[in-house]
Amino acid sequence: MSKTKLVIIEGCDRVGKDTLINGLSESFNRTTTEHWGYPVGENDEEKTAYQKTSFKLNMMKWRVEKTWDLLNLYIWNRSHIGEYVYGTMYRDSSPASWIPQLEERFLAEDVDVYLILMVADPEFIAKQDDGKSYSSNIDDKRKELQLFVDAFQESKIANKKLLRVHDENGYYTPEKILNNVINFINQ
Repeated sequence: MSKTKLVIIEGCDRVGKDTLINGLSESFNRTTTEHWGYPVGENDEEKTAYQKTSFKLNMMKWRVEKTWDLLNLYIWNRSHIGEYVYGTMYRDSSPASWIPQLEERFLAEDVDVYLILMVADPEFIAKQDDGKSYSSNIDDKRKELQLFVDAFQESKIANKKLLRVHDENGYYTPEKILNNVINFINQ
C-alpha cells in the first residue's frame, strides 16, 4: 500500500481551491479534507501552539483509529500559509515565524507533503469576486497574492508547485488543473 500523502491547497479566494479539492476527492479513493481554520489564542505564541496542537491531535486521531494508513490523500483546504496571509492582513497577528514552526511539526511526521499554491492575477480574481472574499479591494488582492507567494517561497516543503489557474481567455478548465496536480503528486 502506498504512503498517505498530505496535500495542502493554498491561494486567494476565487482561484478554484474547492473545485480542485472536489476533483482530487473524486479521483482518489480514500481521501479526507479539512478546512484549516484560523487559530485561537490571545497572542501569536498561543495561536502557534494551537495550530501545532491541532495538527498533532488530528494526526494522532487518524493513527489511533488506524485509519491514517488507509487514506490515499489527506487534503488541507488552506493551512499555515493561508493563516500567515490572512492573520497578517485581517487579524492583527504577526505570524511571520509560523511557517517554519508549523512546518517542522508535520515535516517531522512520516508523511509525504505536497504544497500547491494556486495563483491568479489580482485583477482577474477581483472580477470573479462573489462578495464572500476577505476583501474585494484590488490593492488588498495584490497584497494577499504577494504574501502568498512570499510564504510559498519561504516554505521548506520540498514538493511544492506554483500553479497559475488562468490565461487571458479565462480560467483553465478544471480538468486541466486537476490533471496537472495529479501528475505532480504522482511523480
